[in-house]
Amino acid sequence: MAKQKNPYPTLGSRPTVGFVRSFFVAMFMTSLLVGSLLYAVHRTEGPFALERALTAFAMPLGVVSVLALAGAVYCSSQGTRFPSLVFLVIFLTIATSSNAKVASMAMQSLEWPRARLSPDMRPFRCIVVLGGGVSVAHDGVAELGQDGQRIVRAAQLWHAGQTESIICTGTSIRDDPDPSTTGRELLESLGVPADVIFEVAGENTAREMKNLADFFRSPDDGFPAAGRVGLITSAFHMKRAMTLAKGRELEFMPISVSFRSDPKLEPLPSRMIPGAKPCETFSLAFKEQLARLVGR
Repeated sequence: MAKQKNPYPTLGSRPTVGFVRSFFVAMFMTSLLVGSLLYAVHRTEGPFALERALTAFAMPLGVVSVLALAGAVYCSSQGTRFPSLVFLVIFLTIATSSNAKVASMAMQSLEWPRARLSPDMRPFRCIVVLGGGVSVAHDGVAELGQDGQRIVRAAQLWHAGQTESIICTGTSIRDDPDPSTTGRELLESLGVPADVIFEVAGENTAREMKNLADFFRSPDDGFPAAGRVGLITSAFHMKRAMTLAKGRELEFMPISVSFRSDPKLEPLPSRMIPGAKPCETFSLAFKEQLARLVGR
């Protein structure tokens, strides 16, 4: 009876030799590229920056990016173009979206310039603080979120005598307290009188603008009758907010806060390493662009 051919590669077979060769090529090229980057970090930024760079490579984004690069090199050396292209796209996507300089540029393209308010200017009729900068801890205590400067800036303007009232907006889509109510609590804790704070509902920016237009047509008792209105929101969110406000025939003076970009950010070698913070910033800018496209 004829001997059946073993379909699986053995140690001396060509497929195994090709696998081992491609594996070592991928490891060598990937190690060379990563090592060169770490060497550049040490030479230009010092040993402490090198420690942070090593930590960044040990994080999930760093590990996945290295594995994707190694996969691209391995598949390329094996002559399998499509898998190599897939790994390369994964690597470039992570490397781009998690790059500090790229993330800063993406955010800077959205951010509204900082307003210059003169101390002797006539006070605003009111300041609108868009929801989104507050949260509630597990023990029920109101807290400032990453964009909490919205609330702080409104309180600063009140204490500086630059506004007669403040409107907090926002409605929670979960069982949490509404951002408008949480904003009121935080403003009161910062010394703003309760009788000058008003609330307007809205699950998103588009709904907030609709409800603000209704509020100004029929305001609550005690609301100032006339004057300019300022709008406080995060700098990256201001363009979309102003566009939606214009669609409701609302005229606001934009007061941007919580800037995330850094125009002076230098393209240092360590900033080429994927990081969670730049990835979050880039994702936020990408999400904002999508929201502008759909008009929300």
